[in-house]
Amino acid sequence: QIIKEQKKLVNSISANHDPRVEASVFYVSATFQPDKEAEVERAVLEELETLKKYPVAENELSKVKNLLVKDHVLGLEKTESQADSIGYSMIVADLDYVNRYLGAIQLVTQEDIQRVAQQYFTFPTIVVVRPE
Repeated sequence: QIIKEQKKLVNSISANHDPRVEASVFYVSATFQPDKEAEVERAVLEELETLKKYPVAENELSKVKNLLVKDHVLGLEKTESQADSIGYSMIVADLDYVNRYLGAIQLVTQEDIQRVAQQYFTFPTIVVVRPE
């Protein structure tokens, strides 16, 4: 949000993770003008450092929790999506994961986010895909 709306460095930006039992990947994806590459990279790394140093604002955490719950519930409206969710649960954890997910979201605290950021945002690998 800061990188896009306040600094106006990117056209779009998102952060996501690909959880697995053995290893996971956290990634930030952004589209931007080529001349902004260094600035965008620096801004993303600054935001990751901010998460390590300071607790996320409670209202931001609440907003993200609500968005995750909404997306999850709406995503389960179709039978195919329910099957996908069960299959995904089996890949990342166990069958009960799908039942624990919504409750687990509500348990996440500001301190949890800061602790995890400090633990895992240590040596980022940066990959930039450029058009030919």
